[in-house]
Amino acid sequence: MARSRTGQSSSVPPNRREIEQTRTEAEDAQEFESLFGDSLRAWDAGIDPPPPHLLELEKLVVQHREETGRKLWRELSRLWLIGLLVIGVLFGLLQWNVLAFAVVQVAAIAAAAVFLFLTRKNKEAERRWTN
Repeated sequence: MARSRTGQSSSVPPNRREIEQTRTEAEDAQEFESLFGDSLRAWDAGIDPPPPHLLELEKLVVQHREETGRKLWRELSRLWLIGLLVIGVLFGLLQWNVLAFAVVQVAAIAAAAVFLFLTRKNKEAERRWTN
């Protein structure tokens, strides 16, 4: 007699029990297929969307490219406007007070150094975790 994992003895050897279990699983699968197979296939067919036509896909791609191009030009114009504003303010500050201009420049350099230090620190931590 073979012992099962629970410690109880059984008269069926493990291989035979596994064969019987796979037979019952196969029988269960066949019964499930006979009961629900047709309705499940019909349901799946109703869910699957039809593939889009090539003209619809081309129209979607062209539309996306146009929207992306407009967005990029808008962002580029904003960047130029902000840059011109910053340069104008800095030139005005230089004309008004050279000391104030120098203080702003030192503060900008210090802020950039702190930013680079903090971002480099995070990248080193990421490198340690990914290696």
